[in-house]
Amino acid sequence: MTWANFKYLIMSLFSKASYTPLLLIYQMKKAGSQTIEASLSRVGLKRQIFRIHFMSQANSDIMRNYIAAKIFPADYRNSMQRQIEESLFLNNVVWIKKLLYRMNLNRKNKLYLIVGLREPVGALLASLFQNYQIYFEDLEQVTLQSVHDIFIGSSIRSSELSSYSKSEVNFIQNWFDTELKSVIGIDVYDQPFPYKNGYVIRENNFAKVLIYRFENIKNLQSILEEFFNIKLEEGLSNRNFSTNKDYGEIYSIVKNKLTLPMNYLDKIYDTKFARYFYTVDEIKKFKEHWGQPQSQEDLNNYKISILKRLRPASDMTHVCRKELFILENIPTSGNIFQNYYSSHKIELGDNCFKAYNLLDHLASPFINIADLGNSINCEIELFYSENTKNLQPPIIVIQNQDMNAIASFPTRQEGHIKKIIRLANSLKQLRLVISASVINTWTALPVKLKINQLMEEDKEYSSAQIQRSILELPITLISSNLTLNYYGPEAQRQQALKTSREEVSFRSSGELDHLATGFYNIPSPGKNEKYFVIEVIYENGTSIHEDIIIDVQEASCNILYRVQYPYNKMNYFSMKKCNGSIRIVFYGKPGKELRLPDKIKLAYATSDEQMPFYTNCISGIDDE
Repeated sequence: MTWANFKYLIMSLFSKASYTPLLLIYQMKKAGSQTIEASLSRVGLKRQIFRIHFMSQANSDIMRNYIAAKIFPADYRNSMQRQIEESLFLNNVVWIKKLLYRMNLNRKNKLYLIVGLREPVGALLASLFQNYQIYFEDLEQVTLQSVHDIFIGSSIRSSELSSYSKSEVNFIQNWFDTELKSVIGIDVYDQPFPYKNGYVIRENNFAKVLIYRFENIKNLQSILEEFFNIKLEEGLSNRNFSTNKDYGEIYSIVKNKLTLPMNYLDKIYDTKFARYFYTVDEIKKFKEHWGQPQSQEDLNNYKISILKRLRPASDMTHVCRKELFILENIPTSGNIFQNYYSSHKIELGDNCFKAYNLLDHLASPFINIADLGNSINCEIELFYSENTKNLQPPIIVIQNQDMNAIASFPTRQEGHIKKIIRLANSLKQLRLVISASVINTWTALPVKLKINQLMEEDKEYSSAQIQRSILELPITLISSNLTLNYYGPEAQRQQALKTSREEVSFRSSGELDHLATGFYNIPSPGKNEKYFVIEVIYENGTSIHEDIIIDVQEASCNILYRVQYPYNKMNYFSMKKCNGSIRIVFYGKPGKELRLPDKIKLAYATSDEQMPFYTNCISGIDDE
């Protein structure tokens, strides 16, 4: 026995986890573990909860070797080290629980486990994006080709990294033998899996295990309610969405467009793991999704454009405009190039077009922009013809010389759309890129694009004409109505929240810790009110912490809107249905003290035509 094993054995002997009811959320990566932990923590389950991906000595040793190789960023190595230490501790806790059971002691406190799994290619892709810093220096290096090459094992920058990529595949394929069978003593493969249900409950003398497929996550609430004989009145508390992270948009594109060689897919799906948990028809569908034919030329030519979140311009109206760029008669100018990826060319009609592949797009030539000096505020204007108002709206992106997006327009089509952005002084060229949101359908094509430099600030926007205030929360009201949900050491709980008449500060111990206001009733939006507005206000010149997350939740505690980097005073969201009751929830970066805003204002808006703010939205369950 090593010193580390002995140390954690002693720790586990004196830990209450060894002698009290315990729940282990014990599963492979990216299968919904954080959602389960948050949901069960909220209902007051009388079990101590731990979330972990491995406990076996074999996987701990593999992780140690990669830490020693120093091929990962420092923060990722630290995270791996914490996982190893927790795995050693919990492995010993499980050993003690087995021993107590054999000694006929503490038999009432049976160990409960929740084990999630996911089809291998989807799990590997989600994990790759979760840890993209391992493989790429930044998101600009993420393309269909680069992700494709990582999967098939080519173009990885070191042999150690190539070995790690292969170990991720083995981790999934062998998890149930290496982990559940060797540590808990349950061999899942000795009985058939009920494909129709998508989950199974297995049990031995000292442990009870729920095993579910991520593909059946829509039924997860009822599955958990059956397993624990409880009612999750507030539904699931969704966590760790890939779509809500900095790589969310790129991940969505790759997930839908990535194609892999059939010999690779045969190797991935012709395994004991895949054949046991998925039917022949399900595996066939996985192969069809990931194995659609795509030529090498397509992979080389298609580069994913990153929609960078640039800080918007100031909230001022500008009266003096200098024309930087104008593109007129777009459909007939002859300066729009076609880029298509199927046997069908893009069809051009009367101020409209039809594409046959989601990769297909129209692009203008790159236009040289005069030296901008310091970064400037610009107004982008798009003009549409009246005869296209009933057609499918296009996706419009303005790209810089590196083919990275500097502005995008929502997928809607109106006669005239304005948007104000800030252009960086590194901008030398730009172009217009137009693609279809739906294939095989006539899509509106703008007839003119204008970009104006805004030279002089004049007066503030008049928000009264476009907004209706529905709720205003000053710090005095916020602080008097706060609930602290704290999951860290009890000794630190009293220091986590500091309140005074002037301000509230919060130091969380982990990702689950949060502050929540009570619920407030709000009126229903009017017929023409299409946007929900959140105004975050810090007074006295206090800078806004970029690590704070502000959620607006409905009565079921599902997230309606999220402001993650509230350096804007206002944030605009497409309207979502709400039952009329909401609350505000604050999350912070673990270990960092964050100050809450002095005031939060909520409003409805009829239009965002003249609002220089980025329009955000939150999607439903995708990946964890």
